Amino acid sequence: MTDGTGDYLSYELYQDSGHTTLWGTADNAAVESAAVDTTAVDYTVYALVPGSQDVPSGTYNDSVAVTVSF
Repeated sequence: MTDGTGDYLSYELYQDSGHTTLWGTADNAAVESAAVDTTAVDYTVYALVPGSQDVPSGTYNDSVAVTVSF
């Protein structure tokens, strides 16, 4: 995550609110059974920004790319 001026915050994305299952690898991919219709499937993503990062206060943004294979 960046504020656009060269300052960055690290973070991780998780599948659960307890922050125990990371997103981001084939081992942690969400797998759905074969779709029988075109009903949308929603996923909740939880983020964790570790404390003690020495950056100035401000607005930090990032984009996350998602790959869907079928």
